[in-house]
Amino acid sequence: MLRSILLALLLIATLPVAAQDDSIESASAEAADARPTALMPRQERMLREGRGMGLARAAELNGFPGPMHVLQQADALELTDEQRAATTELVARVREQAPAIGERILAAEAELNAMFADGSVTRESMEAKLTEIAELNAELRAVHLGAHLDQAALLTAEQKAAYQPAHRAGGMDGERRPMRRQQQRSGQEQR
Repeated sequence: MLRSILLALLLIATLPVAAQDDSIESASAEAADARPTALMPRQERMLREGRGMGLARAAELNGFPGPMHVLQQADALELTDEQRAATTELVARVREQAPAIGERILAAEAELNAMFADGSVTRESMEAKLTEIAELNAELRAVHLGAHLDQAALLTAEQKAAYQPAHRAGGMDGERRPMRRQQQRSGQEQR
């Protein structure tokens, strides 16, 4: 039962990354052998950088703003100096913790890949490694969601109401491109 739950968490944790890929990447057997993990290059890069990858979208969509987005809107939200400093600390905390966990995920993914590559994999070793990966993904997601919780506690009710989530401002998923096109058209009209 626990394994099923952890495997489901692993799938859920990786869905936002897969959904963000603009195209389906496929690799030949030679390219797969040359790579330490079976993850897409974009996933690997985002894990190394500690990027959110949509992991905190549940918070963002439900009124719990992320510190990066709050800093981007700091003037509009009229953040106090104390709020700016505390928000900057939240960003620094995520930037410290998330890449470290991302590297642990990549190491575990490389071990999983190696087990298959050298033929040493068994159902038990595979399930144990998947459980480890799922727990690491949950830890990474908790870092990002925790930052949203902590950020919300720093803001007033008025600031939360004035906050424009990234998905409305053109920063997530399908709304990103139309917003950019609209901004480009507006810029051309002003010239």
